[in-house]
Amino acid sequence: AVYYSQDDPRWANKDFTSTNSKGKKSKFKKAGCGPTSAAMIVSSLTGRQVDPMQAYEFANRNGYTDPELGTRSDFFKDFASVHGVEINERKGKEGIIEQLKQRKMVILRGEGIGPFTKSGHYVVATGITKDGKILINDPLNKKRSKAYSPSVINKVTSHYVAKSPSMFDTQNKMFGFTEYGSGNIRIKDIYGNARITGDYGCRSDPFTVTRKMLCGIDLVYVYGTPINSFPMGTGVY
Repeated sequence: AVYYSQDDPRWANKDFTSTNSKGKKSKFKKAGCGPTSAAMIVSSLTGRQVDPMQAYEFANRNGYTDPELGTRSDFFKDFASVHGVEINERKGKEGIIEQLKQRKMVILRGEGIGPFTKSGHYVVATGITKDGKILINDPLNKKRSKAYSPSVINKVTSHYVAKSPSMFDTQNKMFGFTEYGSGNIRIKDIYGNARITGDYGCRSDPFTVTRKMLCGIDLVYVYGTPINSFPMGTGVY
């Protein structure tokens, strides 16, 4: 599984939210466990690099961050769906072990000792060992990422089960198109590493070298990336 830390120097000291009620701003290294956990899930299940700052920018832009609470729980489902990953929230701890045995990744939110904190913390359960211990990726730091006793789930208040996307869904959504035309998704939110080499509008036709209206954009990405036809939808960039 892909691992990210909220304490990574590339984003650790960036402001997480606006000023809270006490007049202080949260830093990503203190409050960024939600976006960091989401980035680990999406990167692991899609095979594409989606880092914590991309997840945070989506959360902040769409109102999922809070000066007091950190990251709202509905962020996970909405952010993951943009990348073709399905996440379902479930209250409490029931079913976590069964999901891990099915090789599903699960975001856990808990309070207390172990991988959690007194104020609440998100971690990613990536699997289960032969002797029943739960493998945890803790966004706080790598040292806290290890196998924990199954009793750790007693501190879980809610969990979020992630389902791997099908290849068809991934290839369509990674290019920025919503399935069945259900709305708009910004291409750069999903396929941020792609480079736009040809813009929408009047420009030189690459085949005839004459100026004409071209109703599309050109994207450059990794050599060998599959290109399929898309379902109905609107690409916004």
